Amino acid sequence: MGTRQKLHLICLLAVLSLMGGAGCKPPGARALFKGEALLQADKPEEAVIQFEQATRYLPMEWRAWNFLGLARHRAGDLEGADQAYQKAVELVGKRRYSSSHPSFVLEFNIGRLCLDRKRPLEAQGHLSTFAAQDQSFPACYWLAETYRANGHHEHAAEMLNRALNSRSDSAVAWNRLGVVQLKLGRPTNAIASFEKALKYRKNFAEAQRNLAITYHHYSPKELENPEELALQAFKDYLALEPADANAVQRIADALELKLHPEHSAFEPAGTNQLADANTNSTTIPPVIPELPLKPLVDSNTIAQVQFSGTNGASAIVIRQNARLSSGVVTDVVKPSKPSPPEKNVVITPATLPIPPPKLLVPAAKKEKPPEKVGKVSSTAKLPKKILPKVPNVPGIVRYQYVLPARPPVGDNEKARKVFDKAYHHHKLNQLNEAIAGYREALVLDPAFQQAHLNSAIAYQAKGEFNKALSSYELALAINPLSKISRYGFAQSLHRGEFYVDAAREFEKLIKVHEAYLPGHLELAIIYAGKLQLPNRAKMHYRRVLELDPQHSEAPVIRDWLLANNRP
Repeated sequence: MGTRQKLHLICLLAVLSLMGGAGCKPPGARALFKGEALLQADKPEEAVIQFEQATRYLPMEWRAWNFLGLARHRAGDLEGADQAYQKAVELVGKRRYSSSHPSFVLEFNIGRLCLDRKRPLEAQGHLSTFAAQDQSFPACYWLAETYRANGHHEHAAEMLNRALNSRSDSAVAWNRLGVVQLKLGRPTNAIASFEKALKYRKNFAEAQRNLAITYHHYSPKELENPEELALQAFKDYLALEPADANAVQRIADALELKLHPEHSAFEPAGTNQLADANTNSTTIPPVIPELPLKPLVDSNTIAQVQFSGTNGASAIVIRQNARLSSGVVTDVVKPSKPSPPEKNVVITPATLPIPPPKLLVPAAKKEKPPEKVGKVSSTAKLPKKILPKVPNVPGIVRYQYVLPARPPVGDNEKARKVFDKAYHHHKLNQLNEAIAGYREALVLDPAFQQAHLNSAIAYQAKGEFNKALSSYELALAINPLSKISRYGFAQSLHRGEFYVDAAREFEKLIKVHEAYLPGHLELAIIYAGKLQLPNRAKMHYRRVLELDPQHSEAPVIRDWLLANNRP
């Protein structure tokens, strides 16, 4: 009889002793056996039925409730899993905080559930408690995930390194470490981590894509021939036949054309168009410069812990090759063999830093599509709402508004053909060529709003804020309700150190788009920093937390609010 079978026998004998007899297995014990067998066979929905039956026969047995929580969690019923775990917690009481008691595993399981329910601060508390006594791979890996979700990337890197100390061949952990290192501005280390991931899993598509993106967009200055390396990395990724092959192929073709024009069969596309907030185009425009051009793929393992015995022995079940997208489990497969925890290693909890008065980059978030806005006349104005008056601050330079009239309409059909070529250069980050193309398009149609907007974005990317500001003003003269134009205008004013005017433009923005989180966040930063108006900053920081309690800057914002909790 194997060790695992012995543990099951010990568990069930204990349950039988609680029921006052042995002999034939009672219904509750049979349901526990069947449920765990189904769970190991990756049939969580069927396991739920058995564990629910077990809890009816054994309502005071915490293990039955823990198994039920585990099965519901894997089946995607997060609310039901929480109810089951809380019942187990109620039954074991304070014993669950003792690492010598088997119910200590509830700290891990509840922590994982909190992470999947997008409650990373709660998850960090539970997983920190568990990892303080257990330095196993899943304990360190998932604590790193909570640190990462809470914006503490240094602590995340530390815990991922500890996870790799116990399992150095984990391609998933190496890939995640690379993502974290890139967040910390360490592209050289990130490249090494992605290469490690590929060493241990040759056809690891996520790591290959991340490596290519790093070479292409974040390559270290000292690296020789980064574009050649990026091209080869993209080709290796395409060889894996990924789902996004068409989009990646266009990037590879563009690099091939640039580096080896004599060999390239690439033909420039001529149909892409910019999508403003108020158009129906499906093409994504160049982003505001501070936001990343491309997301990195975050591939995870799913680790669940359960106890099968009464003597404190644990079985840590690693769910390999599972994927996590924004904290939601989308796939699980067969578990591997259990690995014993390491003892007597204490983790120092992370401390949350007080935010300095510097610019915080708003996190990119998906938003609901804005309502369509009809054609705006040259006399269109913002809704009549009273805007808070932003006072002048001595020593802060003011922006001299151009206040242009709405330009006349020209030949948009001819202008759009020129625009498409300029847009193609923009996507390749060839900003000078893009700007020249947009100017040519605007000669043909001075009222081409997207060309004004993209010109502004390109100038902003180059750090030429005065030119960006005049282009944003023209875009707003054509459509004063454009969220992208107003946000970009306010952001360029901020970067150009016109802090009072930037605050006024952000106030205009959030009056029209009241739930636009990046506007509230950057306005709060200006009020808290250069304008020294903490009461106004509090209002907008609180609004950020209302809109997204789990925002990446939420811990920092909460600490700032606590430190500035003065009337």
